[in-house]
Amino acid sequence: MQLSFSACNSRGDAETHYAEARQLEQQGRKAEAMKAYKLAQNEGGTSKWAVESSLAMGNLQLMAGNRDEALTEFRRAFDLSQAGHDTLRMVYSLRDMSRCLRSPEWIASAANCFAKADALAQAGRFNDARADLWPEWVDVALQQGDTTQVRKLLENIEKLESVGTQVASGKQAEESLGAMWLARGRALMALNRYDEAEEALLRASESQNVKTHAAATMLLSQMESGNGRYESAWLSAMECVAMMDSVNRQTVRENGDLVSSLESQIEIERENGRLRLRLWGIALLALLSVVALVIFFRWRMQRLQAQMVTQSRQQEEQRLAASEQNRSQQDHLLATFRQSAVFVECDRIGQGGNGDLNDDSWAQLQTLLNEHADGFVNRLVVFYPSIKPAELRMCCLIRLGMGNLQISNIFHRTQQATTNARKRLFQRIFGRDGSAEELNRWLISF
Repeated sequence: MQLSFSACNSRGDAETHYAEARQLEQQGRKAEAMKAYKLAQNEGGTSKWAVESSLAMGNLQLMAGNRDEALTEFRRAFDLSQAGHDTLRMVYSLRDMSRCLRSPEWIASAANCFAKADALAQAGRFNDARADLWPEWVDVALQQGDTTQVRKLLENIEKLESVGTQVASGKQAEESLGAMWLARGRALMALNRYDEAEEALLRASESQNVKTHAAATMLLSQMESGNGRYESAWLSAMECVAMMDSVNRQTVRENGDLVSSLESQIEIERENGRLRLRLWGIALLALLSVVALVIFFRWRMQRLQAQMVTQSRQQEEQRLAASEQNRSQQDHLLATFRQSAVFVECDRIGQGGNGDLNDDSWAQLQTLLNEHADGFVNRLVVFYPSIKPAELRMCCLIRLGMGNLQISNIFHRTQQATTNARKRLFQRIFGRDGSAEELNRWLISF
């Protein structure tokens, strides 16, 4: 009985020390927080407070750049979780261990941590935990160049019925949603599915998380530049620079708070100096990139404008040349027609004389048009086989420059009937209503 009471009391002390450590960490007093976490770890046995304390200390060490010490704490958290049969914390301990193994020589071990964590989460049916793992696992698979694993992870992500409702374990749902869209976009890019990747990255860029927003915007800028959308890429690059500047300022502030708690003032100044140099280098590189993009964009626009002006000038010259050629051809055709024997008969009947044009006269007209108007009759019949014989003859008279009254007299019908026939022919050829004058202009240029 006394032993049981002592165990409960130890767990209570562990919870108290853990709560105190959390408060100290939030206040930026990292060194004192580390001590309180250590007390909670020592007194918590295999309780969740001991595990959480080990995870918290590991994250503090990782933020300070102490990779080996961080890895030791994460391994301790895993062992404590395993002893306490806490599968969920085993999953997150493995995930945190992988964060210490992202260098090229250890990347295979990082991928193995994710595989074990995913298997544990799947066995325990912790779907939210699996969804939490996938974005970082995608990064590791991409670093490995393992497209097969990337494809599998993408399939898992796409199987989620609703990313926003399932990715909300232990963190804000909105930030997790943004991370998931970012991971999906990066995976789709690796698989050359660029249209889907662009949609996913646009969704990720809507995240309120600054780092997620900046990463998505940077990838969008790269895609847009590769697709030749330089103006959009330039705007995305400018937004990315702004986001990265915000991220870097936040990182400097967090690192400054941590170093001030763990190291001396001299080391703080040295670190801040190195960070400032990096920031200036990043800012200078970003500025040069933006300037290069602006110069390239302006050069490209000027080149396109010059090409458009040249093309427009060439098209206008071609149009004028074609118009002049058409006028010359029409004048030659009319001159030849007036010198032909059939012209006298057409002119007589067109002026109101009696009689009709016989088949030989119509045949002579069609032969004249084919010879002096680039096969006018043959082309009409080939392109518009549904044209009626009477309509074909009317088109021949129009092409030979005869007016509505002359055509009406030759066909022995009223002028209104001839006008209506021309309108109907225009509608059948072009599938829309048009005037008789439009048909005349089209036939002259055909």
